[in-house]
Amino acid sequence: MTKRIWLTVGVLTVFVVVVFILISNKQVERQIVDTKSQKGTDAPKAEESVAGVDGEDLAVKDDVRKITIEGRAFAFSPSSITLKKGEKVQLTFVNSGGMHDFVIDELDVNSGVIQGGKSVVIEFTAPQVAGTFEYYCSVANHKQLGMSELLLVC
Repeated sequence: MTKRIWLTVGVLTVFVVVVFILISNKQVERQIVDTKSQKGTDAPKAEESVAGVDGEDLAVKDDVRKITIEGRAFAFSPSSITLKKGEKVQLTFVNSGGMHDFVIDELDVNSGVIQGGKSVVIEFTAPQVAGTFEYYCSVANHKQLGMSELLLVC
């Protein structure tokens, strides 16, 4: 009887590990696809910029970098943001549907939860030191479902 219990626990543990690995790989694949799909998108408006991967589309006006981030069904677009150390940022968070927010814990950035079809402008300054910071949606389990990306400061 004890062997049967241990065997069951072992099988369940292996199952959980395999599911975790599959989910992690799917998120990496989604990030790669999102990164590739950001290249070659429409040009940003004169005073607004979609923060591209690898420092693309750096619209700056009055020493303030303007960035637009879209929140949609368990994903952000673009899938990463690159800033310069100490750069002032005016970030427009656009919610395409559902209830979402935009949070960067280390930088004390929090948009508050907004409804689909709404947007909010958040202003902050990038840190003076290089680093990688996670931005995510803190609503329910959205972060765990893939609504989490990276802000790079260099």
